Amino acid sequence: MQLAIATFAINGAPFKETDSSLIAPLKQSGIEAEFVVWDDAAADWSGYDAVLVRSIWNYHEKPTQFIKWLELLESASVPMLNPTAMLRWNMNKRYLRELAAHGVPILPTYWPLENESTSLVAILQKYGWQDAVIKPIISASGTDTWSTSVSGAAADQERFDALHQRKALMIQQFAPQIITGEYSLVFFGGRYSHTILKKPGKNALFVQEEHGGSSTLLSTVPDAFIEQAANILHVACNIIGTIPIYARVDVIEDAGTLVLMELELIEPELYLLTDEISQRFANAIAADLT
Repeated sequence: MQLAIATFAINGAPFKETDSSLIAPLKQSGIEAEFVVWDDAAADWSGYDAVLVRSIWNYHEKPTQFIKWLELLESASVPMLNPTAMLRWNMNKRYLRELAAHGVPILPTYWPLENESTSLVAILQKYGWQDAVIKPIISASGTDTWSTSVSGAAADQERFDALHQRKALMIQQFAPQIITGEYSLVFFGGRYSHTILKKPGKNALFVQEEHGGSSTLLSTVPDAFIEQAANILHVACNIIGTIPIYARVDVIEDAGTLVLMELELIEPELYLLTDEISQRFANAIAADLT
């Protein structure tokens, strides 16, 4: 079986660093895998039995092309992991609103309409927020994500308006818990695998390593955390109608309750830091394909 691992290009070559540990265990299951750049016009996707979506970390910069790529693979009847319907649902952060409607705790969020004249000062005053985070509803890795405050909202209005003209946005209350850390619980084939604790660097807004954050593989995790994260994923699976091969549930803790920051089903870093973790992921892929 031939598997394409979809990634993005860096310095003209497929990026392999985060998922190269999959190649050997997949081969043991009879799956020959190779990395292919997702937006390479010369790629022949019909030559593969399936496509595993991984580090396509620039898809949010060209969402229209990304949708066309999904349509191309659908027309070629090439199975995708995760499935295309799941990717479409997850690429727009309005999925958070849908999950919240089904009882999943999320941060207090305001969703400006496309042509709405939104006053940051008015929003913060209305909801009683001291600080807020602005982010596009289609984004990744902190792109065009920034914070404002009661004292700075008026000065930040022009910046907000300029971004809102280009992109649909969301405004979330800033969660101070992010300073002490965000938990990323990883699931393969719907089963819990491992947890990463991510802490921000000097800029307390971002936990990503490219922004100075740090990540640690936890040796022990409270059962209540795993149960709550699994429930979040279960709610999403019921909405979408299928179980993802890979999923990352990003949460913060608020008095024992996990609050969902992001449910990553497209291109999350899965932290394949040990052979055992890589084997679990490979087993989930093989179980789905063979």
